[in-house]
Amino acid sequence: MISRTFLGPEPPFAVPAYSLHSPLELPLYLGLGLGAALVGFAETSRLYRLEDFFELLRIPVPAKAAVGGLLLGSLALVVPQVLGTGYETVDQILAGEFSPTLEVAGFFLGLSLAKVMALALTLGSGGSGGVFAPSLFVGAAFGGAFGVAMNTLFPGITVPYPVYALVGMAAVFSAASRATLSSIVMLFEMTRNYEIILPLMFACVVADIVAWSISKETIYTLKLSRRGIRLSPEMEINRLRVHIVGDAMRRSVEVVPEDATMAEVQEKMTQTGPPASQWRTMPGGSWGS
Repeated sequence: MISRTFLGPEPPFAVPAYSLHSPLELPLYLGLGLGAALVGFAETSRLYRLEDFFELLRIPVPAKAAVGGLLLGSLALVVPQVLGTGYETVDQILAGEFSPTLEVAGFFLGLSLAKVMALALTLGSGGSGGVFAPSLFVGAAFGGAFGVAMNTLFPGITVPYPVYALVGMAAVFSAASRATLSSIVMLFEMTRNYEIILPLMFACVVADIVAWSISKETIYTLKLSRRGIRLSPEMEINRLRVHIVGDAMRRSVEVVPEDATMAEVQEKMTQTGPPASQWRTMPGGSWGS
């Protein structure tokens, strides 16, 4: 409500018009979903590989950030579009300002790979930032490249490449975050066009399933699991799955000599064991906790 009040009802990006021309289009969105899954996985794996690399550097933390900034600046000299959110480039792709040639498809693919590397360098070296906006950029560039290639191969059944770029934005974020429903709703809000909901849902769900089959962790949960914090996707948490042995074990234990009597063992347990409220009677009249 606040957003609509102050920013107006216009979508944040210039979105292309869309209508389903032929059912033969749908297999193409299957291919887009498969590709988006691989791109989303590459985005996640590259981020944490660079993070591991910078952790291995035996230099102060500010120096790591400086090295990351130097590498990012060098990349930006070649591909300046990777700096910032990249929304201007996304707008240009969605507006169809590039000619649909194979050279442009290669350019789009290069943009997506460069943005993945820029994200990994920024966060991996200790910089601050999110993954949502970069994922939209990567998805738009990859979807644009896919769309140009499909327009070249199947000109009779395809729609303009900006539509594939739009769906690619949601599909890549679905693969990286598994927030598939959020991605679908977000793109549907951006387009205000129900015609796109079928290919949108198809590509996002395929990207989610394929990415999940490659890795059970998302770009968000992987950072937690690497710190020993494990989240369960189930409605009821199974503590045996989310806790590790190191969390439960006691390294300082009480011992008794092997020739101690049972009375001495019981006395030792009474003095050093858990509170009496946690004791229970075992079969045969013995005690346990």
